[in-house]
Amino acid sequence: NNSNTLKATPLKDLHLQLDARMVPFAGYEMPVQYPSGVKKEHLHTRQHAGLFDVSHMGQIIITGKGVAKALETLIPVELESLGVNKQTYALLTNDHGGILDDLMITRWSEDCFFLVVNAGCKDRDLKYLRDNLDGFNIDDIRTGNNDLIYKIVQGKPLFENNTSSIEDQLHTAVSHIAHQMFRSIAPSLENGDKILLSGGGAFNQFLVHCLSEKLQPLASIDIGNKEIVAFKEALIFAFMGYLKIQAKLNCYKSVTGAIKDSSCGLIFNPL
Repeated sequence: NNSNTLKATPLKDLHLQLDARMVPFAGYEMPVQYPSGVKKEHLHTRQHAGLFDVSHMGQIIITGKGVAKALETLIPVELESLGVNKQTYALLTNDHGGILDDLMITRWSEDCFFLVVNAGCKDRDLKYLRDNLDGFNIDDIRTGNNDLIYKIVQGKPLFENNTSSIEDQLHTAVSHIAHQMFRSIAPSLENGDKILLSGGGAFNQFLVHCLSEKLQPLASIDIGNKEIVAFKEALIFAFMGYLKIQAKLNCYKSVTGAIKDSSCGLIFNPL
């Protein structure tokens, strides 16, 4: 492959800055080794953690009523019972049950699934899914945002003996929140959309910055009037407090991504 015809992930410049040896892989220019050598990389990952750039992988978003049942005709996995924000390994099969590709599939919502497929197969997989799901009630089958950075973390748990600063931990937490927000709204995005932020997060400038970066170039953020945002937040927390007093559920797993519904919060009575 001519290096001029190879695609690049958003992390290519960083790989070059770290003196990575770049090679052709599935149509992309990817790092295969760094100056420290494979042995040191392996030991560091086993003892600490390592990052693997997987931004070249194919990303496919499928939405529609009954999408789980439709996908089960091509992917032999129990998807109808897969919870929201839960992921499983699966195989994409042909008409005879043969394997076309292996993939990771995540349920983003009741009617939306996100597939990560192998880079060398992504165009073929996308066409195959479109051709074979045509007879079902599928609203949309499209690729994800190829400008996003995707990384896999391997090694010991990151928070085991964590010595990072509070600032670094907050940075990670807010970045993760922005990513989860993007995942939730991405299936319904259309070019030129404006996203209205009306929650308390609208006052978090770093959160707004992270989310804006993920939404570009498809959509932009519009922050509502501060007084309206504050009033809405007060109403919501008052209602959650009322439900708490009544010993009723006030946090639903369909919204939070938790394992189960719960009744959260503490009630402080004025003196």
